[in-house]
Amino acid sequence: MHRPDPSDFRQSPPHQNFRSKNVDEWLRHSVSTAQAIAVSEFSGRLLWCRPPSRQQLIDDLPFLGNRHSREKWWRDVNVPDDERGRRLAEELNARAYAVRQEAKLLQVKETLSSEEKKRIAQSEITLGGIIREREIQEELDALDAEQQDIRLRLPKELRSFLDQMHPARRRERENAIREYVGFDDLKLIDMNPSALAILASDRAQRHFRQFPPEDKNGAPIHQEPYHRKRRCEKWWRRRMRKRQRRALHYVEAAIGAVGGPNVPGRPLYISDYSLESYKSHLRTTEEILEGLRLVCIDDPSVQIPMKELNARKKKADAAKRRLLMDAILARIEGLEWHLCWITITLPGRFVPHATNESFRKEDWDPELGPEEALRAIQDMHHDVMCLLRERGVRPMGWWNAQAQQSGTPHRHLLLACPTREDARAVCDAFWDKFASVEKDSRQAEARQNDPGCRAYVVGDSDPAYAPPKGTNGQEETAASIAKYMARYASRHVDPDLSDGNDDEFLRHAAWASSRRIRTHTWVGFDAGRSPSAMWDTL
Repeated sequence: MHRPDPSDFRQSPPHQNFRSKNVDEWLRHSVSTAQAIAVSEFSGRLLWCRPPSRQQLIDDLPFLGNRHSREKWWRDVNVPDDERGRRLAEELNARAYAVRQEAKLLQVKETLSSEEKKRIAQSEITLGGIIREREIQEELDALDAEQQDIRLRLPKELRSFLDQMHPARRRERENAIREYVGFDDLKLIDMNPSALAILASDRAQRHFRQFPPEDKNGAPIHQEPYHRKRRCEKWWRRRMRKRQRRALHYVEAAIGAVGGPNVPGRPLYISDYSLESYKSHLRTTEEILEGLRLVCIDDPSVQIPMKELNARKKKADAAKRRLLMDAILARIEGLEWHLCWITITLPGRFVPHATNESFRKEDWDPELGPEEALRAIQDMHHDVMCLLRERGVRPMGWWNAQAQQSGTPHRHLLLACPTREDARAVCDAFWDKFASVEKDSRQAEARQNDPGCRAYVVGDSDPAYAPPKGTNGQEETAASIAKYMARYASRHVDPDLSDGNDDEFLRHAAWASSRRIRTHTWVGFDAGRSPSAMWDTL
């Protein structure tokens, strides 16, 4: 049907027998049923229609009677066209609504179910009530569909990754996000710290009103830990930050916003969205530190800017860590101990978007998110240390936690054993428990593509225990392996030591910071005499 244009609604003169007392009456009479039906085809409402001209109203001036009627008529005629057009549009909308309701009644009568007919016959509900019920249900269905749209709840920077997915893969990942994260936590992803603080305060106040700590007489009530925690704004803020990190890490991995095939410009370790959030956090921290000073109590004129002090501390920590690594390597060399180089890698079910996606040996399990990956890598680390204790071996060295290109964590352990037999026994036990290849295939070329765990004895001539050659084609030594492990262990503390790879090391620092994980720990020292404490007392 032709959609009517407001300019088409030129009013025809009223019927000769009609004698209206004012312009509004004339307008109501001039709205024809055909015009109302035409307007009912619109999905919205008319705001203005062209009214009849003043000359047309004067030409069709009927007998008005007394002076008061003529004055009122004249006032109505002199109403501006904007106002008269608005009145005409309102009348058309009212008539169109009646037409739509009548059409709706006819449609509902034809589509009544047996249950609805029974309810009408028993006077439980009218036909209009059924229409209202259907309208409410349609609105609820539309609201549910909008709420279930994962894309609308994601930050704009992450929506493009979901749009690029194949429809089947997109459905799979959306269902995984819906089950693991939930709609409530999706809303937290794009909230800044101020918004989280406001939301936490609202939740705490709401619980306070519902479960107050005192009754009307001042007697304590609702003093259980459950209620005391939920009346605390700080508890809610910590809880929401944790849920926000959990949701963001899972979503960016599930939609492929981090890692993936080896192409230029791909985001490593974390998504670009998380990196910008981390940079914003650094800028906020610097702004706060710029306004702080460390003041000497005895001489207040001696002040050190906290920003400068923070930078010095980072450089000192990195230098101390590197120096301790060199000291441990020198001690191992002097004792003629043998180094074990162990790599703990999670299986493919923990990796949603792998670099070698086309060669995947195990499908991703949507129930295993970043939190489950961190717990699994920690359990595997404890299993490795149990293997050492079972054989009476007390190693010395350190371990590093690093991020794979997909953001999945893995660990490197550099441990020294007193004898070569101890080192080989550790490697054999490790391969039997964690590796996915046979002992005879440890040095095979196919092993290079195996994403499983590995263990080697540095400097061993036996091919079953010797580590593979490095990227430069040279044999791996204790110094080269320590340098590789120290690459992230020290430089992520101070990005100025990145040697030109600023983006890579900044991303790794953001990955470690967002997951709140420890990336370096010493092994084989007394708990009460850690290397850092020993160094600080020198």
